Amino acid sequence: MPENYLTICYTLHEAYRKTILEVEHKNFKSEKMYFALLDFWDFLLSKLKNYVEQK
Repeated sequence: MPENYLTICYTLHEAYRKTILEVEHKNFKSEKMYFALLDFWDFLLSKLKNYVEQK
């Protein structure tokens, strides 16, 4: 994989009768990018959680 790619890996697994989503990031180009993505994931995952719980 080219070294200028950001890798994001999603893993779903079951634990204690719940579904666990793990998100792993690799190859950040800067600290600024890292913190920007943290804000993004907070927003996105809260929206995803709300959506899934309504179904």
